[in-house]
Amino acid sequence: MKKGFTLIELLAVIVILAIIALIVTPVVSNIVSNAKIAANARSVEGHIRNIELSIISEAFGTDGDMNKYDNVTSGSAIEAAFMLPTNDNVTCTSYTISNGTIQAATGCKEKNNSWSRTYTYSIANGAVANETEEEEEIENFEFNGTKVAASEGDTFKGIVYIDPKNPETACTADSELTNTNTGCKKFYIYDDSGSKYKMIMDRNLGDNVEWVSLDYVTEFITDGEHDSFVDFYNYNIGILTNGQCSSYIEECIISYLTDGEYDSMNELQEAYDNGIIDDDYLNEFDEALTELFDELDNAYFDLYNQSDLTTLEPVTLNAQLAVDTAGWIGSPRIITADEIAHIVGADREDTIKWNSTKTYIEDKEVIDYDTEIRWFNFDGGISEYSSSYEAWHKTNQYNTSHFNVPTTEKSNYAWLYDYLDSCIISGCNTELSGAGDYWTSNIVISDDIIGCVWKVKASGGLVFDSIFETGNTGGIRPVLEITKSLID
Repeated sequence: MKKGFTLIELLAVIVILAIIALIVTPVVSNIVSNAKIAANARSVEGHIRNIELSIISEAFGTDGDMNKYDNVTSGSAIEAAFMLPTNDNVTCTSYTISNGTIQAATGCKEKNNSWSRTYTYSIANGAVANETEEEEEIENFEFNGTKVAASEGDTFKGIVYIDPKNPETACTADSELTNTNTGCKKFYIYDDSGSKYKMIMDRNLGDNVEWVSLDYVTEFITDGEHDSFVDFYNYNIGILTNGQCSSYIEECIISYLTDGEYDSMNELQEAYDNGIIDDDYLNEFDEALTELFDELDNAYFDLYNQSDLTTLEPVTLNAQLAVDTAGWIGSPRIITADEIAHIVGADREDTIKWNSTKTYIEDKEVIDYDTEIRWFNFDGGISEYSSSYEAWHKTNQYNTSHFNVPTTEKSNYAWLYDYLDSCIISGCNTELSGAGDYWTSNIVISDDIIGCVWKVKASGGLVFDSIFETGNTGGIRPVLEITKSLID
């Protein structure tokens, strides 16, 4: 006779399920919320880029006046002046423009008011979400960490020791520091100009991750027509083989290229060994196969080059960040390339005027700093550390000779790339194997290179890296923004 569950057993199962739901629901909710915030911020930055490109286009098409809109601040007036892309659904209340570049924008939101918050844009910080009243109430917490003032000569504003998940935990310089979700951590304050401290963790958090998956890029550039790279690839194989092959199946491709005479490499080799086909036949086959692959690659990258990549979002990176920082205070996010440039002074008028919205130039002896950018070394010199970029850029020394310096020399900005693999040789304080770099949130705008994103490297600089190379990943180094009064 079968025996059913007792009431006690059923109640125990219900209690366990309820506990699991209490744990999982906030984590999932936080992941979704952070991903939406990051996606909306990238949409705002794409909107800013669209307006800047429109200003440039109009200037070159008319009188060349880049300052035409410098005194126009009204959001409606600026947006009404241009025909923006149909997929640009963002609007801002006001803009601050100088020489065709948007320095700042406020009150940015989705035109249909579907976003739960507005965003503020600046060159230094990119698009940042404004907190809701509910979040401001939630952010109140008891801080039992430690804030340390910066010393004379430091290039950061201060240090904070804190457990972002449990800020009531006592954390000091003597605490054991972790790179996992819980435990005490060290953050460098790099911006104290507003009502909040902006601070970056002293090391990478968790494991390396892709910036964005190739499948997402494919879906992005095809406007959702293909949801994976394989789907796009197979679709174009069908076109190039006149419908004979629906995917890359070796037998089918060989049969198509040999007009049905052979359907495997073994058959080709056997025919060659028996003198049925000669070297010319094999060479023609090899050329046809190479041409087929070239056409497949061109089909993808032609579409990629035609796409507006300024709105491409690091969805894979942001999703992992949300998981790794679940339950943290301070709205964790990824640092922008422009913030890095601002920290080291690369965005100043007297240095290289670096801005991620400018065009990256690969091979050019003289750079027009008003419109073009390159990668840069944090300290600006070859085998010397200073705040001046003059020696580095005026001599056009675009090589890697500045990477190897005496280990006794320390970078002014070592704190930005400490705990990266082999960074000691480039002037950091402490290196850690397995973590060679970390991502920023900005894609490289360029006609010379495609599919690249700005990264902070162990070499002590901001350098681009491809998002297309298989297995190419980067580290996560979270930024927190915490109201000053909660820490001071």
